[in-house]
Amino acid sequence: LVRKHTFLGKSLSNAEERKLKFKVEAQPLLNSIRSMEYGSVLYKVIWVGIFWFLCIVGIGRMANVFLSWLNEILTQYTLLETVAIITAAGVGMFALPPMPGLPIYLTVGLIISRSAELEGFSFAAAGWISVGVCSLIKMLAICMQTKVIGTWLGSRSAYVRSVCQVNSVELRAMKKIMEVPGWSIPKVAVLVGGPDWPTSVLTGIMRLKLRQMLLGSLPVLVTIIPVSFAGAALLKNEEGIFGALGPLLLSVGVVVQLTPFFIAIHYIAKAAVENEEELANEELDEEVEVYNRKTEKKREWSYVLNKWENLSTIVRCFHVFMAVVGTTGNLTLFVYGDLAFEKFDVTDTIDDKLGGNVANLIKDPFGYIFLAMVGAPMLYVFLFGQVQAFRVRKRLEDNVKLSEEDIPALQDLRFSSLAQFTTQVRETRLNNLRHRLRNFTATTGRRSLRRSIGRLRRRSSKRKSA
Repeated sequence: LVRKHTFLGKSLSNAEERKLKFKVEAQPLLNSIRSMEYGSVLYKVIWVGIFWFLCIVGIGRMANVFLSWLNEILTQYTLLETVAIITAAGVGMFALPPMPGLPIYLTVGLIISRSAELEGFSFAAAGWISVGVCSLIKMLAICMQTKVIGTWLGSRSAYVRSVCQVNSVELRAMKKIMEVPGWSIPKVAVLVGGPDWPTSVLTGIMRLKLRQMLLGSLPVLVTIIPVSFAGAALLKNEEGIFGALGPLLLSVGVVVQLTPFFIAIHYIAKAAVENEEELANEELDEEVEVYNRKTEKKREWSYVLNKWENLSTIVRCFHVFMAVVGTTGNLTLFVYGDLAFEKFDVTDTIDDKLGGNVANLIKDPFGYIFLAMVGAPMLYVFLFGQVQAFRVRKRLEDNVKLSEEDIPALQDLRFSSLAQFTTQVRETRLNNLRHRLRNFTATTGRRSLRRSIGRLRRRSSKRKSA
């Protein structure tokens, strides 16, 4: 836009570029934005806001209250009794699908370190005891998630295997990576960087060897060590080295956890693209295919009814309004959270800080205003989902057929898989590279032509002078 309408930047040498408002490289992105499904985008924005609120308030605020209460209860038990209780509780928390590993490691670091120091252990010894307990909890959780949930539940339910998309190219690429014995960078990245519950359950559904999964998960120690010591340092709540050490180690643990996650995405996409033909020719789970065929009409109707152009004006306004309200409430809560909730640390007590009532954690009136700003999108998502499910059931019961223009074609579901997304990105980059090469060749050709003409003129002038 600047190069076209001002004198700044390089001039546009291509006739095609002069017709466009933006550069050729930006056109695929602009076309994607214009053709995106706004109803789906706004619905996901609402869900992201709900998830963010649960993370800030549920994990960030309520977890401190729970850990404070747990610390008070466990001070009357010995170290071995505390280890047994925390191990059972940790494995139970790992059984919850949305529960990540970092809060569990931090909790164990807080509680076990305090119990160990009360029995005379040093800070370093208490921290290493916490690391050992965290490692034990993680290994037991992998066994439970793989064998009890994955193998048992996955083998009995076609619905579970369908939801996990066991017939997708990405899952089969992941299986190919995980079948490599011993340690490899892709395998360790998936086991360490992937979400705890889904990764272990998927290995059970795919019937991978438990021993190999435990061996590949051992490098999770690089995440457990800093987070456990961060919990031990945060418990002291002192100025000086411990005041700085806790947040620093926690930040290191978060970075170490996220790094293999992105590495895993890269290797899964790479395996899916490079072995696409081989993976596509593998035998599919027939029971899942039968289940998918039975629910195909339901998915098609759900897609059609949720399309932006098929939503009523009132529903569109509610989509936009709830997305704006939820996003605004979460951003305000993130910046001015202390206006809505009482500041509460793990080292505080409910009796002293909250007067013995957990409800005092919410400040009046801002706390209730923020809760309403996030609670309204939650209620709307629930009601919208129920209404849309009823509409789908009604059309299926009445045998209403989809018109040809309503049936979603596969190419309209852009980037429906990681392999397709990666292939599309590569094609876009190749097209951009070809365009640059054409411009470079044209520019270089013109320069070479000018040089050749200049040389011919100089030669002719020399001949004339001679």
